[in-house]
Amino acid sequence: MGVPGLWEVLEDAGTVISIAKLAAIDGFQQNSSGRRAYRVGIDVSIWFEHAKASRGGDNPAVRGLFFQLAKLSKMSLIPLFVFDGRLRPKVKRGSKMGKSGSHELSQPFKKFLDAFGMEWREAPAEAEAELAFLNREGHIDAIMSDDCDTFIFGARTVFKNPSDSLSGNKRHLATNSKDKTDQFHTWIYRASDIENNPRVAINRGGLILFALLAGGDYDKGVHGIGKAIAARLARCEFGDELLQAYQNLPQEMLSEFLVHWRLRVNTQLREGTPRTSVVLPDTFPPLETLEKYAKPLHSGNKVGAGPSSSLSLRDRKGIDLGQVAHLCEEYFEWGQREVIIERFSRLLWPGAIMHVLRRSALEMDENERTHGHTREIGTPSSLIHRCLSKPDRTDRVANAFVNRGPIHQQVVTDDEDFRPLITQIVGSREHTSTDDTLEYRIEVLPTQLVHIANAGIRGTKPAPPRKEGAKEPKDLEDAHKLLRMWIPAVMLQRVHPTMVEQFVLKQSSKGQKKGKGKQRASSSAMSDDGTLDPPVFSSPVRTPSTSQSSRHESQSRNSSQVPYQAAVNSSLSFRVPSPAPARANLGGFEFTFEDPDRAQFDEVQFDDMMDIEPEDAVVDERPRTRFEAICDQIITAPAKSSKSKPRKRKAIADPEMLVEHRPASKKARKSLLEMIDEIV
Repeated sequence: MGVPGLWEVLEDAGTVISIAKLAAIDGFQQNSSGRRAYRVGIDVSIWFEHAKASRGGDNPAVRGLFFQLAKLSKMSLIPLFVFDGRLRPKVKRGSKMGKSGSHELSQPFKKFLDAFGMEWREAPAEAEAELAFLNREGHIDAIMSDDCDTFIFGARTVFKNPSDSLSGNKRHLATNSKDKTDQFHTWIYRASDIENNPRVAINRGGLILFALLAGGDYDKGVHGIGKAIAARLARCEFGDELLQAYQNLPQEMLSEFLVHWRLRVNTQLREGTPRTSVVLPDTFPPLETLEKYAKPLHSGNKVGAGPSSSLSLRDRKGIDLGQVAHLCEEYFEWGQREVIIERFSRLLWPGAIMHVLRRSALEMDENERTHGHTREIGTPSSLIHRCLSKPDRTDRVANAFVNRGPIHQQVVTDDEDFRPLITQIVGSREHTSTDDTLEYRIEVLPTQLVHIANAGIRGTKPAPPRKEGAKEPKDLEDAHKLLRMWIPAVMLQRVHPTMVEQFVLKQSSKGQKKGKGKQRASSSAMSDDGTLDPPVFSSPVRTPSTSQSSRHESQSRNSSQVPYQAAVNSSLSFRVPSPAPARANLGGFEFTFEDPDRAQFDEVQFDDMMDIEPEDAVVDERPRTRFEAICDQIITAPAKSSKSKPRKRKAIADPEMLVEHRPASKKARKSLLEMIDEIV
């Protein structure tokens, strides 16, 4: 696909970038588009070519596309997918093209695009020409592609698909600041750099001439002319002269112009360096091929095309987690309720959170424009449901037109927001994956995400049978536990400024304490490789025989976890299997489809914070009463068994939980009853 050898000619004009940084800084922070995101156009046919490499399971190609959409959703990007249209060329590279929309992946892929809230369009003709037009007119910021044909059609900015397994990337790999390859960095090319770089110096007319000479999708080129000679001629003025003449001269004058133009080009071929005996034929250039490059059909010149403003990205949809879950249930062999929820925790929650943060920032921008204030919105439950679930139209109509009485009227309360989406910031870093852009590590409570996704699962596929010797599937509470992920600092500073301020103050106070005395472990301690070390918690000294101390410690833990525990207690009734050994690398995305189920997952770490004791837990040293001493004696009494040796019973923080443990001896119970009678 594309023009062979052209990428090598343009190499010196490329710049290595981190796509995550491009999305966060150029897209969200600078916000030149007003959408708090970087707008990217994608040729669907290239993704379909990549999907062919997927193997195994049900619908492997569709599964590969799903994995790529999940990775794409993790950054502040607005993708626009463009399909080839009905008027595209019938033959490319000597092969007949099928009917537009006839690809077997088109329909399922459109369903997933709609569920992810990603916009797609059908071009009048070729998708590459349509994307180039949208980029040139400023409707999208860049094009993500394997091919450089879009520059020939007039594109201004193109960055390559970031995968070192693609044939076009292996020769010229993108490396980070540590001179290592990764899946976060890629090459970006701009038309201005291609024109102004002295080692390249080729404009659009020269690119068209290069394709005509060296060959491309529509023509094999001139026999005997390779990329070196084609590039030398492209740097001259011949390409500009040819393009201007074709666009402006009538047919009779164009024919006369081409005669003199070919003579000058042939002279350059004989006398230039390197010299060649090749002569352009009288039929060069093929006008049909020249027209496809110089005047491609797109929305701007299509007959009956609407105003240019209608071509702007709409960006109105959110991720419908329920619909995505339903499609996974329909298309994939792992489409059981338990497995879907488990996989979504690794693949979909990061993208959903990024989407909610961007929508919150957009609402703040709108309030600033219309009301003149920047009140912090945060990520309330109402916003989460608007962004991540499809509204129930039936229920909405009923609420609007049916009088259900005062009891059934919908009232918006803060009960749902008692379970926050983002609980706190636990660390920060400046990592090579984002070119040292500041990021915050946040703790996320995914309870609301789990409920929304579960609502779309219909239970059509039963849970897979458990293999002999396999571990018991984990309880659903595991799906509700806190997870951690990295978020660009600019997003949190905009959406959760109070939370950021509290974290900065906390870090400052910790730094002062470290300078005064013995250093204490911090949740934001940075390791040598640029990642965040796990938090270290110091446990308080306990007095097992002190019931007041046990109760106080239990209350201390519960008071710091009220919203989280309340969320877990409201979980659903199904069970979730143990997470797979592999973990998702959520900081970037790949464009290879080599068994996506084996992808290594590194960035998101799942930490059970429910059972972690706070550092500042206080031990209650108040004197005990006789009643409390008897209770402690019962709690800590060793269990008696004829089959095993006596063992010390684990202390229980709350005496009310005695019903869940082995009853105490008769003597101890009798003493307790006598004591209770005396108190009464």
